[in-house]
Amino acid sequence: MPPVISTSLLALEENPRELYLEVTSVLLRLANNVIKNPSDPKYRSIRLANPTVANKLLPAVGAMECLFEMGFKEADDCLVLPGNSNLEKLKAIHDQILARRNSVSTQPAPVTSPSSSSTASKDDATSQSSKARASVVEQQPIATSSQNKQVSGTDESAPSTSGGQTAEENTWKSKPRLPTSGFLERIISASDVVLVYSTKEKLEIAKTYIPLVELETAALEQLRRIQKIVKKEQGDKTENVSVEPSMQELLLIQLLSWFKGKFFSWVNDPPCHFCSGKTKFRRTDTRDDLRVEVYECALCFQETEFPRHIDPLKLLKTRNGRCGEWGRCFTFLCLALGWDSRLVIDETDHVWTEVFLTSQSRWVHCDPCENAFDSPLMYEVGWKKKLTYILAYSPDDVQDVTWRYSANHKEVLKRRNICKESELLTTIMRQRNILQQNLSTARKDYLRKRTLFELVELWNEPSDKDGNYQGRQSGSLAWRLSRGETSVASEHEPYIWKPTKSEIEKKEMHIQFLPGLDQYRRGPNSKEGPVLGWQNGASNVNSIFRKEEVDWKMVYLARKEGCQKGSITWSVDLSGSGLVVDSIKLALASKVFETGQVNALVCGADCCVKVPTENPDTSISTTALGGASSIKLTVDLSGGNGNIAWQHSQLFRTEVGSSDVGLNLLIKLKPS
Repeated sequence: MPPVISTSLLALEENPRELYLEVTSVLLRLANNVIKNPSDPKYRSIRLANPTVANKLLPAVGAMECLFEMGFKEADDCLVLPGNSNLEKLKAIHDQILARRNSVSTQPAPVTSPSSSSTASKDDATSQSSKARASVVEQQPIATSSQNKQVSGTDESAPSTSGGQTAEENTWKSKPRLPTSGFLERIISASDVVLVYSTKEKLEIAKTYIPLVELETAALEQLRRIQKIVKKEQGDKTENVSVEPSMQELLLIQLLSWFKGKFFSWVNDPPCHFCSGKTKFRRTDTRDDLRVEVYECALCFQETEFPRHIDPLKLLKTRNGRCGEWGRCFTFLCLALGWDSRLVIDETDHVWTEVFLTSQSRWVHCDPCENAFDSPLMYEVGWKKKLTYILAYSPDDVQDVTWRYSANHKEVLKRRNICKESELLTTIMRQRNILQQNLSTARKDYLRKRTLFELVELWNEPSDKDGNYQGRQSGSLAWRLSRGETSVASEHEPYIWKPTKSEIEKKEMHIQFLPGLDQYRRGPNSKEGPVLGWQNGASNVNSIFRKEEVDWKMVYLARKEGCQKGSITWSVDLSGSGLVVDSIKLALASKVFETGQVNALVCGADCCVKVPTENPDTSISTTALGGASSIKLTVDLSGGNGNIAWQHSQLFRTEVGSSDVGLNLLIKLKPS
């Protein structure tokens, strides 16, 4: 009986031929190192920051899943193969990769047409037009017949080469490619699944799960804060804040925050259903068209199943999963609120949502896993993904939106080699016509016009320096404030720590921040209620945000992307208490990578003391600030390399939900 081929190995073969050969070569080398040196721990650890891993494995479809199937586990910034792992599974996957790779590598590579080099300029032009062809509306005439031919790339108008072939066909022949592996069929299947989301009864049920009053109240409060800040910043100038931002936009931002923070949770390896112990992935089964991952407990050896649900009503009950479940459930809730929304599936393995903002007449990117709003270049620029195909699915449309998420369309086109652009267009148009066949004429006209406007947007290549990746500098102040994309300090309400009655009696103040719980407390035994939210205990915040890594379940403070420096200050005021500082003891947890820097100073009474940050366990005790009636602790984050430099200096890095103390400030007081 032939061995069962895992889904991760099949997923590997969806990559372009050249990338497939590169990725499998790396995977075989990693597996071989372990097989040849089973007792050497250095071969059992794979750093995710390693250039080969970051540039080849992470962007490839199925590569990381293969490593997980081999037995590798996530551990902070690396993957680790536990010492007690059974190597038989690793050897079996190694052998299967080798056998399937050999069958692919022995196939003759596609031959480039001799005439293709002489038609380079034509191919470039065809590549540009293929972007439009992949999304053009086919319903009613939108221009003259000849104009339609030029835009849609029909055989009559396509540039020809010697031999009677179109430039697209020559370009296609010059591309290495793997079999389509059901890519076009998956488009139809994904569209059919999303169509089910539009059932009126299901949408009514979904809406009951949303705390709409709570979210609308929060959105309204945010709008009022924005109006107040804009009025203060603009002085005598006037700015139309009633239109920009819209309540839909602010409500959408609140929905994202609620969904990630309170509603849905991430699952890597599910805990054992019998003893709650840690589990290890064993296999994937298929039951009634549902993919089920099976895990084995390391303690009791019982099997735990993790169904990968696509039914939105099931997801409302389970409320957990990975990006597929997150994206599907969030899209479903957006549709329940009456917003035109679509599920976005990236062929390089990620899923998110787009919502149409009526006030701006455009589709906006929403990633519930990252609580990211309107940051479409985050995958290519921030995550270093090698994008190929990104399709968006709504109950009445299918659209190729790849170009919104890339700042290098030409490179993306080179990697699009699973099928011809004309084949993709035909599939999209056929499915679009099916979805819209029973719509009213008015709705069809509206969708056609909206698609045309979107095509104009998709045609323009964004820049990795514009606002959809870095903090925005353009747009109105209100618009930027709604997204947190400006450094206006007045958006933050300063918090000053003052001694309570019991602290005055004890002549001691104790301030702690627990980053895993995102809250402050006045010492471990305090009866005072906690201060919730990292920013709500600080006196000044500049270009700092709280980053939660869903995959790794880690959280920390970092400077905002695109900012050279970020800073945060905590202030203590003893005025009116009759007390001053006697001594302080301070510990601050931080972590740096590459050339990242974390610098901290605590100041008072015209004196400043540098706080050591090199060792997260180091604390200082000093009387140098004795006699001070106020104290300020300021931490600056800077340095780092490349596009993720902001991530190389981290403050209070810890596990989500952990009660570890990131900031520990103990102040002994004395009479003034």
